Formats: sequence, C-alpha cells, structure tokens
Amino acid sequence: MTLYEELLFAGIEIDHHESDLYFPVSPQTTEILKRHHKAFEIATYFINQINYQTWYEVPFNFQPFWEQKANDVIMDSKFLNPSKTFEINCENFTPVESRNQSYSTISFN
Repeated sequence: MTLYEELLFAGIEIDHHESDLYFPVSPQTTEILKRHHKAFEIATYFINQINYQTWYEVPFNFQPFWEQKANDVIMDSKFLNPSKTFEINCENFTPVESRNQSYSTISFN
C-alpha cells in the first residue's frame, strides 16, 4: 500500500499541489509516514496558513498526479502512432548501481 493509499484508508485529510502530498502532522500520520521509509526521508513540514496547523509535505507522493501523467502518456502515444508497438531486447538489460539502490536500463533497438 502506498503512503497516499494508507492515508486515505485511515481517513486522514490530505491536500496536494501538483505531485506533492500534504497532510496534517499527528501521532497517527507520523507513524504512517515512518512506515514509508523513502517518503519519510524526504518529508518536510510547514505551518498551514488557513488554520495554523503543522502539515507534512512529501514531494512526489500524490499518487493521482502520477496516474494521470501515465494515462496522458498512453493516450499521447496512441494518438501519435496507434499501430506502433515496442519490443524489448533483454540482451541489452544492464543493471546500474546508484546511491545504494539498484536500477536497470534497457536499450531499445
């Protein structure tokens, strides 16, 4: 379950700007955030100017933003060339190490 999904499931008030996720700081939200280690590492907080409560800001974690972006890319690619398909040549699969995390690259031929 993503951070966004867990907050929704818990009934936590959320807000966002673009892909940044905002939610109030509380013992409950802090425990939820701590379970999502990467989000916890990049989370900051601010004072909400409407009710002066402290809120978390977690960049890139508002899931609907990314779902819409993915949908837009799919729609754009179908519009540009609906008959085009891609084939992945697994011989060109190369693992890459970066900042203690494993990533992979794939070359398209």
